[in-house]
Amino acid sequence: MQQGISRRDIYTPRVAATIAGRGVDVESMSVDRELPDPLASGSLTAATVTLTTTEGPDVAAAVVTPWDRDSQWPPVPESPASVSMDTGAGMVSVLRQGRVTSVDGGTSSREVVLEAADKYQSLDRTISWDAVMGIMPHTQEAVLPRYVSMQTLSITDMVLRHCGWYSTPPLTNYVMLSVPAQGTMWPERGYVDTSNRFGEGGYPYWALSQWGLAAADVDATYTLQGGGYTIAGRGGVELTAMTQASQQSSPGTMYLDVHAGEARLRLSWTDNHAFLRLRNPGGDYVTAASVPRVNGLLYAVVEYVSATSIRCTIRSGSNVVTEVVAVAAGLTSGEMHEARIWGQGRGGGFMVAAPGQLGTLTGWAPNAVLYPRSANRNTLRVRPSIEGENCVDLLKAQCEAECATYWIDETGVLRWWDLARLEDRATAATLTSADDIEESGFSWSHEQSSVKSRVSVKWRDPAVSMSWRTSIDLWQGNGATLQPGDMLEDWLSVPDDEIWIMPDLILGRVGDNFRDYNFGIGSWYGGIVTEDDDVEVWAQTRGSLLMSIERVTDRAFKRWVQWTGSETAQQRTPSERMSSSLFLARRNQDLPIIRGKARVTLIDRITYSAQAGPATAPEHQIDAGWWIQDAEQAQYTADFAGARLTVQQPVLSSIALIAVPGLQLGDMVEVQDDHVTYLTVRGLVVADSRSVDADMAMSHAVAVRPVSVSKNRVDWQDWGSAMAGQQWQTWGQRQQPDTWEAWASDPLEEE
Repeated sequence: MQQGISRRDIYTPRVAATIAGRGVDVESMSVDRELPDPLASGSLTAATVTLTTTEGPDVAAAVVTPWDRDSQWPPVPESPASVSMDTGAGMVSVLRQGRVTSVDGGTSSREVVLEAADKYQSLDRTISWDAVMGIMPHTQEAVLPRYVSMQTLSITDMVLRHCGWYSTPPLTNYVMLSVPAQGTMWPERGYVDTSNRFGEGGYPYWALSQWGLAAADVDATYTLQGGGYTIAGRGGVELTAMTQASQQSSPGTMYLDVHAGEARLRLSWTDNHAFLRLRNPGGDYVTAASVPRVNGLLYAVVEYVSATSIRCTIRSGSNVVTEVVAVAAGLTSGEMHEARIWGQGRGGGFMVAAPGQLGTLTGWAPNAVLYPRSANRNTLRVRPSIEGENCVDLLKAQCEAECATYWIDETGVLRWWDLARLEDRATAATLTSADDIEESGFSWSHEQSSVKSRVSVKWRDPAVSMSWRTSIDLWQGNGATLQPGDMLEDWLSVPDDEIWIMPDLILGRVGDNFRDYNFGIGSWYGGIVTEDDDVEVWAQTRGSLLMSIERVTDRAFKRWVQWTGSETAQQRTPSERMSSSLFLARRNQDLPIIRGKARVTLIDRITYSAQAGPATAPEHQIDAGWWIQDAEQAQYTADFAGARLTVQQPVLSSIALIAVPGLQLGDMVEVQDDHVTYLTVRGLVVADSRSVDADMAMSHAVAVRPVSVSKNRVDWQDWGSAMAGQQWQTWGQRQQPDTWEAWASDPLEEE
């Protein structure tokens, strides 16, 4: 429940609509919403609103058309639309920040019928990304890897950000570093140098937060993108983070440090306070400004005043402090190249920027919130690269693989929920047959096709070869020959079941040097020429042999080879006949050879649910692909889906309500029927339909997928079942201490 529950009690509903920035008179309204069900191949659907409107009293009485010059009415498709309603308990949102999708009218009246929808089409975009491992090899040779982690929620967040949905602050211009930290320390902008748990090696620790996930134990360093900016040169710098109370017995502190030459800027926070601290070159940290800390956005702006003076503003919620501070010139002129995120508090959405206009994030609020699994969250060994895939398709596949769902709610916020966590929420409303349910009651549906014999999950098991040196063989040529004057171009394609990590595309030429080649380090090309007397010589001594490899995508590389010699060259190392410093193990080896830091081979696996349904029912298949890379996660998905799909599960397909406008999609409700079925059904609101007609009469219906069902009273069948096989004397003896009144209140208490 994201807005207060309200009910109609002998009150005429009122509908307010703002279209293209202006209020309109609403004659009638209808709205429909539906929650995607990942276990039924459900995908995101639009919330649609249909309005019959007039222009309002401020517009001339003339009937207008879309061809009227300079007319602001009727609205054009894509105009902003917001609709809310009041039934006596206050306004609640029906559609916020929607868009007009169609407009219909005519010359017989001034009424215009328009349809509007939420911004679901913003997700219909393509996206590409490179491969990243949870343990990412270092860019340098023989340096320990970077433990950035790769929980799948980080991919959810990346896709949503790409489509304009932000749970942490969006990129502004001149962003030097952005680390959303929603399950990975891999940056959105900038370059990660090191990443570990604070004070020790290993993955950072992740904790639930009000925006999704937060880094709670981390130490990571970064090189800023577009580095070299100074406070003086850009006019200032901004430091941003999302913060939350650590909920630790010994509250921790988190830090975002930025190096400005030999000077330092530091944004830090504890459970109670937030600080902007500065350190002049060679000096100690001093507090420039501090505020009481509240959960959510922490935003600091350092503005250039003069070479030795800056204006510091720090905001946390509504708490704002501004101070003008004298500093050394080295702080305002120091070039910003490095940053560090570290500590044992709770934070995310880390950003360092030097925008042309400071303070643009003031008042920013998330338009997306992520609610991941509370424990045992899905984590990948490797995030494969993709090229031009549709965001909606990716999110649908992830929802099915992880048993999650998402939708855009009535307030215009996109909400991503793990189903287990969603169904474990507190009850938002109790709908009773006495107060909330119309006389028509509810309808139910029960389909044979919804029951399955079992659930199978297809997933991909990563077999990883990894080294802290560039020594993992990725591809090797077949010793092909080159004819005099050959200049060849061809493509190297990564096999479908492989992922190459950090291939070395700066090729050495065997024969020019030997040491790294002998030890199997780096990528190499080369060749030999066999002369008439059967003597082998390096090809480069008889002509020009050159080769280069260009990365086009993570899965496609373009190779260029040129040989200018007058003799045929063979791309291999020499045999034992040629005197060389090559190790014997490197003799007669086909070239070229491409090496990298890691190679991952994805192996197809399949896991079945522990639960089984009717043998005559079909099997439900979930093709998780690379979204699951662990047997435990595959079993979780199979069993979660199996618990629902292998048993009969009727649904409340429609409950006619006396209007409850504040009720929302995704709310957990209890439906109590004390008049007909005597059942209490606890379940998830999966569909909502409401309308207001021209007479302002409102109808409201919801669909509920039950999570649990219980009886409100004991019936004769229950009592008979409990008493079966007992004698009257035995039953009488057991009831002797009780009165008839006590027995009537709970007749099965002693049975």
